[in-house]
Amino acid sequence: ISFKGELDASAIPADGISKAKLKVTIKEATSKKAISNAEVSLAAAHGTIINKIKTDDQGIAEATLTSYTKALTDTIFLEYGNVFADTLTINYEMPKIDLTPDIAYLIADGSSKKTFTASVKSQENTPIVDAEIKFSTTNGTISPSSVFTNSQGLAQATLTSAAEVDNNVIIIARLNDYADTSHV
Repeated sequence: ISFKGELDASAIPADGISKAKLKVTIKEATSKKAISNAEVSLAAAHGTIINKIKTDDQGIAEATLTSYTKALTDTIFLEYGNVFADTLTINYEMPKIDLTPDIAYLIADGSSKKTFTASVKSQENTPIVDAEIKFSTTNGTISPSSVFTNSQGLAQATLTSAAEVDNNVIIIARLNDYADTSHV
């Protein structure tokens, strides 16, 4: 029997939402005839994947792996019939977060406003869509405190100044364990 697994990517962002496709092929070794309805067990050390899949008439089964939220190398385990096994690896890469503007100035009157934009991209500069960005501040009010990135990988929140002077206000845009800051 020929038992082979392959992923459509060697690396995806460590954002908890990015996905890679897993394809498993099972065929008779000499005749190359597809083995249909074969149950394959799957497990990922860190990412999320369905536990069992079955092959179709071409001897192919597919599943989707969802990334982990920390940058590391994950191992995917595949098993067929307690005899045939395969392991695959995939890298979860730290996403790039950039909060702009880096520095802003606001009047401490309790009503002045400034909008901040978080840009979230993969290491290949592809926008990460639907990532939940959590905004926070050390002084004043930021709203909304949680925003999902749009099709360009952007999320925005607006800071309203506090009424008292503070020369060291920090705005934080966070995606899981990754963050960038701006100073006001």
